[in-house]
Amino acid sequence: MSFEIELRKTLVSDGREFRLDVQFKTDASRVVVIGPSGAGKSLMLQAMAGLLDLEFGRVRVDAQWLQDSTRGLNLPSRQRRLGFVFQDYALFPHLNVRQNIAFGLRQGWLNPRRLVASSASSEMEAVVERSLQRFELTEVAGLLPQALSGGQRQRTALARALASEPGALLLDEPFSALDPALRERMRDELAALLERLQLPMLMITHDAEDVRRFAQQSFELAQGRVQR
Repeated sequence: MSFEIELRKTLVSDGREFRLDVQFKTDASRVVVIGPSGAGKSLMLQAMAGLLDLEFGRVRVDAQWLQDSTRGLNLPSRQRRLGFVFQDYALFPHLNVRQNIAFGLRQGWLNPRRLVASSASSEMEAVVERSLQRFELTEVAGLLPQALSGGQRQRTALARALASEPGALLLDEPFSALDPALRERMRDELAALLERLQLPMLMITHDAEDVRRFAQQSFELAQGRVQR
């Protein structure tokens, strides 16, 4: 497994300019990028996922090029097969756990409660049920996000990201919203999950403990640039 990243984007806000200019290449399958707030870490992940218009971009995950400005290649985010877990989990507040997990499985499925009878919908429901069991969410499947604990919200976000069987997982500060005791437990759960699935991962963080626990290779990001 390998990652090759080259991203350039200039942002101007309130007269201030921030330039994202990230470039690295690694054969590691578990990469952690560490840096302070404002370093450009989340922008980097959004760019990799195809959620940000770039001045220049080259993104390769293993043997597949997802974006290459030199060749005019820019796959839309839904075709990149990257599972994305946002820092605040980005769960839909009006959808319950089951619906949140199911949301991304079929393009245009805006109201998961209104399923037509079909083999596709049956398979979709089966995927969701397997995800609920895998992440121990069956008992809270009908609850809305505001009724969940921090760990349950994180597991729901992971289940949603993994339901479509992505080729790699992108994690944006996945433990920052958790209290210290829960943070350590969720690190253990994520480590076990990655080992079981053998899923490539790129995580961004400001916590050196995440580097110690997860990184086969790490990079430091500061002021939009990789430092080492």
